[in-house]
Amino acid sequence: MRPSPLKGVCIHVRRLVAPSDEEFSGVLRVMRIAFAKDPILQLVLAGDLTAARVDGLHACYIRSGLIEGNGEVWVAEAERSDTPGKREIVGQAMWLAPGGQFIADERGQEAVGWAAYAPVMGDKQERWFLDYYLTRFAEMWARCLPSPGEQWSSTYRLSKLSVLPEHQDLGVASLLVRPVLERGLRAGIRILGQATNERSLRVYERVGARVLDTADFWPLLPGGGQPAEDGPGAVRIWAVELNPGELERHAHWTRAPTNGSAVAKPRELVNVVSLD
Repeated sequence: MRPSPLKGVCIHVRRLVAPSDEEFSGVLRVMRIAFAKDPILQLVLAGDLTAARVDGLHACYIRSGLIEGNGEVWVAEAERSDTPGKREIVGQAMWLAPGGQFIADERGQEAVGWAAYAPVMGDKQERWFLDYYLTRFAEMWARCLPSPGEQWSSTYRLSKLSVLPEHQDLGVASLLVRPVLERGLRAGIRILGQATNERSLRVYERVGARVLDTADFWPLLPGGGQPAEDGPGAVRIWAVELNPGELERHAHWTRAPTNGSAVAKPRELVNVVSLD
């Protein structure tokens, strides 16, 4: 791994519980910057990536992850040697826990504050998102888990993973996801995620994940017509699975941390890695 450009920086990883307004805003900032060119975000918001639309949607996802028993939100914080004690959120991982759902019903929508956000998205785009996108997304996972009685909601699902550009390719993402991977290994629970572009797909494959299926999503037609599933503008999602057993045998997870690398084995609650 290439030497880190971030000298004198320690990365702290912890689960976010009852975040302050500043912490919540810090997570939103990371997601806004990291997903600025994400094709699925552009599809979901019909290309209108104003701050209100982007932050409002991401805030709903974060609230879903913060609901006890429904999900988890983990953050990576950078602490510089010249400003000890001062930390900046530079990465986040949002999981849905076994049995957890994102706005699966009216109760779920209420829990994440969807009613306040829906007018920002707009009626036609909201109906596309709820009735078409989320339904098609669930159908993709249903194809991946054909065993009788097995449902994608019984797994850990990595819903959102993002790291600020200057902290990418340093192992910060691995630190963010490892606590849940280790828990899945101990409990025998499957770990699922999704790639929304070729780059993220290559990252998943590089750390030992396998592709289970793909699904293409089409935008609304001009004027708000239903998606034409043979027309232009489709965006692909890859359904992937990371076998927790890879933690014990794949080189990415088993190698010892080196200078300039944030690849390590964090404890369940917090980990500190120096990027010297």
